[in-house]
Amino acid sequence: MYHLIYQMRQKKKLQKLQKRKRLVVQGLRSFFWFVTGAVFTTFLLTSFAFLIFKNINSNVVFPGIIVANVDLGKKTKVEVEELFAKKNEAIASTEFTFLLDSMAATISARNLELGYDQSLIANQALSLGRSDNFFSNISIVFQAYFGGLNLQPAYHYSEEKFNEILNPFIKKVNKEPVDALFNFLNGKVITFKWQNILQFHID
Repeated sequence: MYHLIYQMRQKKKLQKLQKRKRLVVQGLRSFFWFVTGAVFTTFLLTSFAFLIFKNINSNVVFPGIIVANVDLGKKTKVEVEELFAKKNEAIASTEFTFLLDSMAATISARNLELGYDQSLIANQALSLGRSDNFFSNISIVFQAYFGGLNLQPAYHYSEEKFNEILNPFIKKVNKEPVDALFNFLNGKVITFKWQNILQFHID
C-alpha cells in the first residue's frame, strides 16, 4: 500500500515537472516569435521609411551631409557646384609668394587654378546613401539625418603651373654632384675638397 502511494506521488511530481517544462518551452517559443516579429516589423518599417525618404530626396543631397562646414542637405548637384564656385571666386585673388635668397615669385590662386573641386564635391555628396549596399545606405542616411556627416572637401590645382613657377628655384637649388678632390704627398692626403649638394624634389 505504501509503495503504491509513493508511486502515485512520484507520478504527480513528474506530471508537474513536465507541465512546467511545457510552460517554459511555450513561453520561450512565444518570446522568440515575438522578438522575431518585432525585428521583422522594425526592418519593414525602417526600409519603407527609407524608400519614401529616398524618393523625396531623389535629386538632392540627403539632409545632414556637411562639407567644409556647409550643410549641403536638400541641394541639387548644380546648387552645390555653384556654391563652391563662389567660394573659389572669394579666394581667387589670394596670392602666394615663393622666396629663395634674392629670388621671388608670386602667383594668385586663380592663376594656379587652386580651389575647391566643386564637381567632385557635388558628386561625392550626392552619391552618399545611394550605393548598391542597402544596409549601408540606411546607416549613412540615418547617421547624417540625426547626427550630421562631415566630409573633407576635395581641392584641385594646376600641377603644370605650380611646377612652372617653381622651376627657377629648383634650377638654382639643385646642383650636379662634384667628385671629391684629394691631393697626395708622399702617400698621404694633404688637401680634401668637397661640395655640399642640395637637391630639391617635388612629389
